[in-house]
Amino acid sequence: MDKLKTTVMKTSIKLFPLVLVSTCFFPGCEKENDYDPEITGGFIASYQVAKEDILRCLQYFEENLEGFNASKAVYNFAYNESNTGLEQFALTKVRAVRTQGDTALNPIPVNSNPGRLGCWSYGPDNAYKWVEKQVNEFIAGKGGWLVLNLHGLDDEGWGPVSSQYLSELLKRIIKVEYLDILPAGVVLEKTLV
Repeated sequence: MDKLKTTVMKTSIKLFPLVLVSTCFFPGCEKENDYDPEITGGFIASYQVAKEDILRCLQYFEENLEGFNASKAVYNFAYNESNTGLEQFALTKVRAVRTQGDTALNPIPVNSNPGRLGCWSYGPDNAYKWVEKQVNEFIAGKGGWLVLNLHGLDDEGWGPVSSQYLSELLKRIIKVEYLDILPAGVVLEKTLV
């Protein structure tokens, strides 16, 4: 794990211990008291602690976000890092999980079963060329559900895009008749009807 990511994680855990709790677990930690300092950057990241953190995060949202319902929510794994065991556990509590995928192109859900959304991200440099390539390939492709995970706007964040580029991109792609731009929860809600 690179030094920057480790520094960001330490800062995130201090500032947002309940919101970014998923920074405490990694793919190399599959069971209780199982961690690898090379993977976790020195954090003790047990499987049991990770499960407790997921529950604490969902409880915090239930208590503090008006209208939040975990069973309809998408749990976004921080840094797009997860493992099968944690994904399966989270899916017993939420409608879907979003994490790193082999592809950012997902099938459009056809039922209300809990599911996994693969996504891609880019950084640390400006991501507009990468986003442009992903969107153009998606529009030229066979369809599905493209999930890109961006972390910054203008000159702030990891892999940012400019607000001007984002505005122009949105104006351009909303003109595509067969394309919807929706939050993940809204897409999933459509399958519950």
